[in-house]
Amino acid sequence: MEVKPVQQAMEQYNLFQRLNPNSGKPAFDKMDIKRCAEVNSLQEASRIPGLKAFEKLLADASLAPRLGFNVGTRAVTVLVNLPSAPLTAPQPDELAKSLIWLMLGIHPEQRQLEQAYAEMAPHPEKTADPLLSSKPWLVPEPQLANRCLQLFTAQTGVVITTRELNYRLGNMKLTVSADKSKSRQEPIPYRYGPKYTQLLGMDQEGKMSDDQYVSDQNQLLQGAVSNLWKSLEDQRYIVHEQLMQAMSEPLFAYLKAGMAHQAASFLPKRAKLQFYLHGRAGIGKSEFVKVFSRGLEGLIQQNLQPSTQVAVVKLPLNSITIEDLVNITQVKGISDMSVERMIEQGLAKGSVVIFHLEECPEDFAFQEQLFAATQKVLANLRKRYPDKMGNIVTLVTSNHPPAPAVAAEVAEVTMLPPSAAMMQRWTVAELQARLEALRNPATGAAVEVQQVWHHPPPAHADMRMQRWWTTTFALHAQQHAARVLRDAAAAPSSSEGEEGAPAAVRLQMLRVSDTEIDVAAGAVGASGRTELDELRRVRCEEGSVLNTRGELHGATVPALTAHGVPAADHAKILTVLEMFKADYLQPVVLTLMGTEASRAAYRAGILELVRAEHGAKLRETHLTLLAEEDKEHVMGQVSDVRGGLFKFIDEVNNPNAAAEEGLYGAVVATVNETGQFMLRELNESGRSRTHRLQVFKDRLMFLMDIVEGAALTTSCTPAPSPSSATAADARPRPRVPATAVAGQVRLSSRPSLRVAGEESEADSRAQSKAATTVPVCR
Repeated sequence: MEVKPVQQAMEQYNLFQRLNPNSGKPAFDKMDIKRCAEVNSLQEASRIPGLKAFEKLLADASLAPRLGFNVGTRAVTVLVNLPSAPLTAPQPDELAKSLIWLMLGIHPEQRQLEQAYAEMAPHPEKTADPLLSSKPWLVPEPQLANRCLQLFTAQTGVVITTRELNYRLGNMKLTVSADKSKSRQEPIPYRYGPKYTQLLGMDQEGKMSDDQYVSDQNQLLQGAVSNLWKSLEDQRYIVHEQLMQAMSEPLFAYLKAGMAHQAASFLPKRAKLQFYLHGRAGIGKSEFVKVFSRGLEGLIQQNLQPSTQVAVVKLPLNSITIEDLVNITQVKGISDMSVERMIEQGLAKGSVVIFHLEECPEDFAFQEQLFAATQKVLANLRKRYPDKMGNIVTLVTSNHPPAPAVAAEVAEVTMLPPSAAMMQRWTVAELQARLEALRNPATGAAVEVQQVWHHPPPAHADMRMQRWWTTTFALHAQQHAARVLRDAAAAPSSSEGEEGAPAAVRLQMLRVSDTEIDVAAGAVGASGRTELDELRRVRCEEGSVLNTRGELHGATVPALTAHGVPAADHAKILTVLEMFKADYLQPVVLTLMGTEASRAAYRAGILELVRAEHGAKLRETHLTLLAEEDKEHVMGQVSDVRGGLFKFIDEVNNPNAAAEEGLYGAVVATVNETGQFMLRELNESGRSRTHRLQVFKDRLMFLMDIVEGAALTTSCTPAPSPSSATAADARPRPRVPATAVAGQVRLSSRPSLRVAGEESEADSRAQSKAATTVPVCR
């Protein structure tokens, strides 16, 4: 099949000038087919003048149309023949034929013309064309075939709602409807998916076949799955080869089940994608669910259906009883405590919902009871959404293997720890990404960051420890490098012809012992000359950090000492509060567990430091969230446009709502398991939304005060408390954190001091504030 140069083809067809319904003479005449909704037979349909005109138009395009009518659905269909190979492109003066072949996806130059359209055609988000502005779905399409369908409907009044190809019989069935029926309900128009040109099923000679389509489909989906794993790596998640091998084939089958040929659609119907991910604590199971959800959403949007979103509904199982779970699953209505309702909201919107059952316990009997309770939720949804159950992806994460009954329902995947080399590569990449926030103090431009590791960074067995070490180290290195850059920009140039503003900063890391790393920072000018600053030492032993004000590990702070906070935790607290001050993490989450007295001591000491640091710029709110009726403190009342905690946060960091710039917000919440569940989303990184309002987490800190006796709902399960079960109580219980004794308190956030950072929002804050966990178990 000879293909003309794309540029020549575009000029010959003059397509772009004719893709505006109001530009010059229309390519198509008006065709009134509104009576289609009233006919009861093929004979009646064939007498409608608009349908006759439509048939003639397709006949003139060499497609040999045949009218059809489905008595059951009352749908009018048109069967057309696919052009025979070798295909010959329409002539330059056959504009209508060219547009029809393009909108039906059978043009021999379909791929080339789509590529040219993407490169040449303007795609304004809005248009002044009254015909388009009156119909939201008529905003100019990003694909040429969809734009041709759009143009055809705008000029003829005929909507193509379905398109079914039969390669074996060599035909295509179209279902048509009037642009607006007498019921005033606009039909949903057919639209091609973003990668439809890779699914044409057309060989080099223009011959279409099922074999070629299957080959195209496999190639597209294999590439999409590979790109998914790459997207996880781009989010700086360490993807183990074993994990990719275990999940790629089921994921491929799931995506294939959700495809609707070349249409922009993703509806897997009853296909299942269910995994039980287990491995040791800190291996990255919960983090995987987070990055996988983003990767899956990107995969579907880029390849299948641009409007599909992926939501995560998380249900922690590690600190819940069967009775509590049954109560949660039975909550009905619009309550935000209703797991069923949260999943249903996603299904109703056409989203893919990841049902994350987090921290499944060790006891097999208890596992089976919990899993059975969650399956009842899905069974209820199945009654109302039988064709959307495939939109629910179940991911169970646990430190323990599945019970036999659970393993029979979901695919078991053992997550292996990354190697030391993988950990070290991740640390270097993460540090590089965080340091790229550095700016030239003279010009404001980005500054190149050069890392020189004379010895590799430490590699911890626990990914949470690795992430915390890297985050803390990055903050210290970033602030140290920023001082060097400022000094270099202010100093007179030592090289002839070289401006003072540095072009790069070089960090040299030398490991001097098992627990210490020396860091030297130097500014690099245009000549490449480097002046290294004095060495700054960072302790990297497990569980210890260096705070960014320069105090060494173990330094004491009078304000904390006065409240009885052990000196061992001072540096850690100061480090996190420095991150809060620098808006380095969004939000900061500190969790206190222990006796009332010990929690009160930590709470008072931390708040005294925060108030002293931020003064009049600090806004505080104190909440008690112990029962479902307390949720109004979080969400506000139903009648509130802005209410509850969302209103507080909005008035701290929303420039349009805050009383002044640069405010900081501290949320002190006294919670049990129910209260933690209410705040689960606000504690996570990224935006939080209600149906009316969204808030960001800039300059926001949560101090979670967990009442004595309440368990921590967490993404990692610590060792059980000796008092968590007795010989007299044989009923299986979830594992719960051991509470502190002797007046001490554990700083934690699910179950350690966890600092949740801003996730990528496609803006300048992306990637610089990733979630971090600070283990404090001793």
